[in-house]
Amino acid sequence: IRVVEQGGAIPGLAYRGQTWASNWSGTYPLRGAISYVTGSHSSKFGFLRTHYTTDDRAADPQGIAYRFLNGVPNQLTLSGAPRRILEEHTTFGLYAQDSWTIKRLSVQGGLRYDRMTQTFPEQTVGFTRFIPNGFIVPESKGVNWNDITPRMSAAYALTKDGKTALKVSLGKYVDAQDGGGTFGVNLNPTARLPVNTVTRAWNDANRDYNPDCDLLNPLANGECGADSNLNFGKNIYTNFYDDNLIHGWGVRPFNYEFSASAQREILPRVGLNVAYFRRWFGNFVVTDNRAVGPEDFSSFSITAPADSRLPNGGGYTIDGFVNVNPNKFGQENNLVTSSTNYGKYIENWQGVDINLTARGFKGVTLSGGLSTGRTKLDQCEVTKKLPEMLLGLASYNVANANVWLAQSQCARTEPYLMQFKMLGSYVIPHVDVLISGTIQSNPGPQAPANFKIGRAHV
Repeated sequence: IRVVEQGGAIPGLAYRGQTWASNWSGTYPLRGAISYVTGSHSSKFGFLRTHYTTDDRAADPQGIAYRFLNGVPNQLTLSGAPRRILEEHTTFGLYAQDSWTIKRLSVQGGLRYDRMTQTFPEQTVGFTRFIPNGFIVPESKGVNWNDITPRMSAAYALTKDGKTALKVSLGKYVDAQDGGGTFGVNLNPTARLPVNTVTRAWNDANRDYNPDCDLLNPLANGECGADSNLNFGKNIYTNFYDDNLIHGWGVRPFNYEFSASAQREILPRVGLNVAYFRRWFGNFVVTDNRAVGPEDFSSFSITAPADSRLPNGGGYTIDGFVNVNPNKFGQENNLVTSSTNYGKYIENWQGVDINLTARGFKGVTLSGGLSTGRTKLDQCEVTKKLPEMLLGLASYNVANANVWLAQSQCARTEPYLMQFKMLGSYVIPHVDVLISGTIQSNPGPQAPANFKIGRAHV
């Protein structure tokens, strides 16, 4: 039986029993385009059609896994495997773009139409160790999306000598779908049934490393707590999708991208480019567990451990953690819907690039510059109405899956992170040998201060 060690010298270490999975997918694209080009004007029209299929299978010979904390059992996970998830979807895009040059001004505009449809073939669930009573899930339809997205840009030579140019662009882009995520495998009716995995608390009082309880009984008994989802293995949907989210025009998650830049030849063969970028996102998706409300959660605080790597050495109090009340534990009736039903949800990024390039000085080429940017995220209005989002469950679309957050952490604005990059090359005369080198300084990866807490720290 597979074991995952929660603590110990190597937290997260998995050992013993194995599982296996296979994923077969096929993509069948068809595309075409036609262009018309003259000296000052060009147009292009085209289309793209892609048909995508996937067959995702997983098996778990034992159907059960243990979790230990420093060698002491505290939880077990039951699996509905072997399982098989099937999906087909088709995307179609039609676009037109036009470009004109009028003296020192060049402008380009485009419009794109996108359509995506989904089908989930008939699938079988269960007939396994922990789901002995299996059933058939009939064929069903998924998303039916239509989007029209604009894109435009302009470039203007500010001076007649062509040494200074201003450029600006704006475009809207919809999320690509490849069979995974919220509108892929998660939308599949088989995946929306509580049949994949379920967890149970386990108090192995006699330390025989065997759960002395009836595992087919979802309620607490013997050494085992109740199923984290009391509908596990049943033909009962606990995850639903808002129809307005999966059908219609302009409902797909998207982002806008804007840029503005100035280019200047400051010396012969030496150019300076300064650019500003901004990206903002929309049509956010959240999961509302309708079996509970904000009143069904209690709040608690924890004391951060003493650690020199934490602000002021740790030891401070963090307020605003929540947990569902015991009388509501294990109850799920999830609705995947738009965040606008609950409040303001903001995510954006902005940054600046400064680059200098010098070319052709007796075989020497140099290029380098600075880049900085930051992300802003604010989910506070939404998490006040949906405190379950703070519990770090992947089904609630929280970026920090499996990490509990406090309400005080529902918003963040990162500091501007600076990057420096420089490259150079030189061609050795007569032998035509090119030598080159690069140097760069980048911000390191985020170092999250995740802490495993017990009741003693609450």
